[in-house]
Amino acid sequence: MIDQDIVSYIRANVPRYGEAAVKEFLAKEGLSAADIEAAFAEAEEDDEPVGKPNIALYALVCGVLLLAGAVYLGLSGRSASDPKAVRENPEDGLGDIQVTTESPFRGHYGYILNLPPGYEAHRSFADAQKTLEVVHLCPKGTSPTNFLHEGLYGQLGILRIEATPRRVPQGTIDINAVKLWATEKLAREKSTYTSRSMAVSGMPAFIVNVEKPFKSVSAYIVGQEVRYTLLGGEENDTFTAVLSSLVEVSPHDRPGL
Repeated sequence: MIDQDIVSYIRANVPRYGEAAVKEFLAKEGLSAADIEAAFAEAEEDDEPVGKPNIALYALVCGVLLLAGAVYLGLSGRSASDPKAVRENPEDGLGDIQVTTESPFRGHYGYILNLPPGYEAHRSFADAQKTLEVVHLCPKGTSPTNFLHEGLYGQLGILRIEATPRRVPQGTIDINAVKLWATEKLAREKSTYTSRSMAVSGMPAFIVNVEKPFKSVSAYIVGQEVRYTLLGGEENDTFTAVLSSLVEVSPHDRPGL
């Protein structure tokens, strides 16, 4: 049986990148030629032709910050509630940073998303075990020194996605555990916010729009093996496009190499 996430990805991205580019990407993800052809055949069925986006992919329109974000904040040496805080070298503790301008962007844990036009992705791991993948999406030429200024994300058009396995020593994290963690964190920070439950490509998720102490938007998503957080300065077209393009193609929870 063909994975419907793959079919949805084909329908959404063939019009943008062409059939050859999408097939090449899926092949790099480990799909066999037969599976790719079968997925394309299903995507081309009359009831939902190629190019018509899956409604589930566009159901969610906001987002940012996951449980692992706490690890990232601790390693970066600054508080999210202090947008002026900055380290002398913001790349310390993030490991080797890889930069890519390819779209669609392929994450370590088997997910894919589309880079907005004119954007590039700076990928790294925030811990020595390479468990927490941190990807900053930004307009080409943006200085990495701005990545730690969450208060500037909206002004500079920066987004950050974090991905980390659901499995932890205490068990497997589900959407309810993430909601509890986020609610407690917001209470500690005395944040003024609104939230709502959503779904992203069939994955349970919820959105948090924060007004104080500084404006931000967060989307928390729980996938098959991995949990994600997308962080941005505001809910706008760029944020929505990136979030709605997030799809799990070959999910796994093996830390980075």
